[in-house]
Amino acid sequence: MLLYRKKLLLAILEAFNTPIEKIKFQKYLFLICQLQKRQSYNFLPYTSGCFSFESHHDRRTLINAGYLKECADQWALKNP
Repeated sequence: MLLYRKKLLLAILEAFNTPIEKIKFQKYLFLICQLQKRQSYNFLPYTSGCFSFESHHDRRTLINAGYLKECADQWALKNP
């Protein structure tokens, strides 16, 4: 399940082929998870919508692995 989750995050970024603001990315991920029978991520209400601590952790893992850029306000592939 963990590998699938990371692939899902990368697939969303590849589909848009452009950096995505953090808040918008969380909203897209939330909508995708609503369509899944077994949701990949759990979400909590947040001031700007929904937030998943699991996706935040997976983002950090993907940055450390060299797949994502270190950006303060967006999700971005390192080599699109």
